[in-house]
Amino acid sequence: MCHDVGHITQVCTLPEFRGSGIGEHLVRYCYADLAARGFTELSLTVTEENQRALALYLRLGFHHVHTFDGFVWEG
Repeated sequence: MCHDVGHITQVCTLPEFRGSGIGEHLVRYCYADLAARGFTELSLTVTEENQRALALYLRLGFHHVHTFDGFVWEG
């Protein structure tokens, strides 16, 4: 188990605020906060269909490591 890897589970903004820099600010804030706590790496997950988020994360220096299938239970 890696104890020095932080993970962002989800970054969300309301549709009317997308593209305004809020998501980037949230990711940078998380990164800075986790780094201050001693974490040396940061990971996140994003669905392949979310092309805007993928572009943001790539621009911020993240890179693809692993692909896995995800399922949503709609009950």
